[in-house]
Amino acid sequence: MSKVYLIYGYLIIILVLCGCSINISQPLPSTVSVPNSEPENSSGTNTQIPVPWSDLKLSGKLVYISSEVGSSSKRLSLKMSILSRDLKTGEFTTVFRAPDGAWIGYANVSPDNEQLIMSYSLPRNDTGSTSFGLQALYILPLQGSSPPQLLFTPQSDKDEYYQPEWSPDGQYIYFTHANYQSATTYEIMRMAYPNGKPEQVVDQAYWPRLSRDGDRLVYVSIDPETGKNKLFVAKSDGAQASPIPLLGTSWTSTFIDTPMFSPDNQTILFSGPSQQQSSSLNWIEKLTGVRVALAHASIPSDWWSVPLTGGEPAQLTHIYSLGLFGSLSPDMKYVASYSVDGIFVMQPDGKSLTKVVSTTGSTSGTVSWIR
Repeated sequence: MSKVYLIYGYLIIILVLCGCSINISQPLPSTVSVPNSEPENSSGTNTQIPVPWSDLKLSGKLVYISSEVGSSSKRLSLKMSILSRDLKTGEFTTVFRAPDGAWIGYANVSPDNEQLIMSYSLPRNDTGSTSFGLQALYILPLQGSSPPQLLFTPQSDKDEYYQPEWSPDGQYIYFTHANYQSATTYEIMRMAYPNGKPEQVVDQAYWPRLSRDGDRLVYVSIDPETGKNKLFVAKSDGAQASPIPLLGTSWTSTFIDTPMFSPDNQTILFSGPSQQQSSSLNWIEKLTGVRVALAHASIPSDWWSVPLTGGEPAQLTHIYSLGLFGSLSPDMKYVASYSVDGIFVMQPDGKSLTKVVSTTGSTSGTVSWIR
């Protein structure tokens, strides 16, 4: 592992563990103010910016999490934002800039491109430190016309909600719920939007992603005793769950992250370490325990694919990067791949890998490709 990746790995582990292991000691606000500021790399105009990927004829926008990590007075500082980049013009736009020290773990745009849901926690004090409370779900207009609104109040200060995903028809929001009362437990839940009540879909599972028709759900299960991950597919309500067996010798890792359906819904793409990296992960397991949901933030990984019915996974990329997360283009011809090294686009088979955002910061995040 190179020195650069070690630095990224240690930094991300510190940030994530600080963000997810400290309980909230004060009530969550129902709204969050939006500072009126633009990113330094925002053009601020509609001026056409030369883009080196013009031959790919990409269209739409990428909405993604961006972070800046620094230090002052011997203390880490963190500034996080949600930005948008127009793939045709190259223009950057600020969607939301969080208060200093706040944490944005996941952001996803609604199918009508009007709303954005994010897992979010405020700093525990006003010093801009990286001592976060647990994440809750907030709704934010994509145009940033009003502050984020708390979707629902967490049951207790031991409950955390993250990885929110819209159903393709916009009628449901799926998300992961974790409770840290005694031992960590995970479950996938959903709620009818906007006024439904959260209900369990799958127990001991996380990373929910839906097929384009909204009929099926892919997710990662977790064994609380061993921490081993398995891929599963089920109906959208969690019924008829069946494992997706990973066969052969190409895949040996216990870590599976960020699964998603391919454009034809017959293949699952997911991120994970290569065979050479898998043998060196024991120290991460010891450090994070059963909280393997953090694995994608701290393990250099690549993209893999496996048939929906199971089989030997095929390694699609060799980018060896941290925090991979994918989003299909609206025309389903490309995948946007978020990482701490920037955002790349590629064909669903891993070909034509091209960088379209040079930097995202030093933390894990997400990207949504919208029209």
